[in-house]
Amino acid sequence: MKRSQLPLCNLRAHKSRTLILLLIVTLEAFCALSGQLLADGFRSSLKLTEARLGADIIVYPSAAKSKIAEAEVLMQGYPVSVSKNRSMLAKLNECENVRQVTYQLYLRDTTGELPRWIICYEPETDFVLSPWTVQGKANSILLGAGIEAEGQTVSLFDAPFSVQDTLLKTDSILDNAVFVPFEELPRLIVAAKDAGIETYDSYSSELFSAALIQTTSHEEAEVAANWINVYIRKVKAIRSQDSFQVLAIQMNRQIRMVVGIAVFAWLIFLFAFLLAFSMNVRERLPELRLYHTLGMCGREITQMILLETLYLCILGTAASIPLSLCIKLVLPSGSAVLPFILRTLVLTLLAGILAALASTHHVLREKHALSQQ
Repeated sequence: MKRSQLPLCNLRAHKSRTLILLLIVTLEAFCALSGQLLADGFRSSLKLTEARLGADIIVYPSAAKSKIAEAEVLMQGYPVSVSKNRSMLAKLNECENVRQVTYQLYLRDTTGELPRWIICYEPETDFVLSPWTVQGKANSILLGAGIEAEGQTVSLFDAPFSVQDTLLKTDSILDNAVFVPFEELPRLIVAAKDAGIETYDSYSSELFSAALIQTTSHEEAEVAANWINVYIRKVKAIRSQDSFQVLAIQMNRQIRMVVGIAVFAWLIFLFAFLLAFSMNVRERLPELRLYHTLGMCGREITQMILLETLYLCILGTAASIPLSLCIKLVLPSGSAVLPFILRTLVLTLLAGILAALASTHHVLREKHALSQQ
């Protein structure tokens, strides 16, 4: 038998010993990998929650402010029957705290059994509707969760319009709204006129009912809202509530707690692996003496034990992957899994090498440990 085959032969020959060590390594790798996936899942959930809360600031024409209570304002856009020209918001470009702006225009369709809001939006600048879509991108006609499509179409002003996607349930007035890209506005106006509604004849994509603003940071929202209210006339800027900041603090605490528990559990299994491997080497001392008698030096014996450990670490990490992926299935998609697997493998290999070196150190240190009969 070749010496290179000894590590695998030793693992196969002592099945009970191998299974115990493999179980410990698998649990150790599971703690490392699942801890990373949980933390990444929580971070992804936090980002998705932040995106779904909508804009940091919503700007209405002053005439709309009297129509809604500030506590009822949705940061995805609360429909109001007011429209103004976008030119009145030209000074927004001068506010250094504004990062992104998207516009919405609100129309009311009263031709059906139940009146519904039609919200025109800009797919190219939208950042408030996309997180609520099933496909993850708002670029076509969308239905609120409370509206059932008629096949692949929806009736607007008694005219059929093709529907491409649906919003998830928001538990708000938006569940009964239809979202239409601005490019479809001319067709909407024609349909409204054919239905006998002349109100929208003068409407165009240059009008807005609400401007939704994303600031450079959440902390700058109040500063930007105050700037808009001072320097831009005939509009009212309303900033989002502080509920997200509270949620972010709570979720960050949960992330730290999950990481702390995973690290603590990993250290426990690392200690268990060190202890088990140390006991294993001491029990194998007669076997190691035999290898020494057959011509193997201390360095070759250490290499053999290191190879056994590396095989165990690779197998243990592979066994932990299906268990850890079950956790990822119940969390929002975050980063790719492969980097976490590679990181876990490196950690497990380092722990295994440490255990192997520490366990064989006393054998190499004692001059007569291997030669003693």
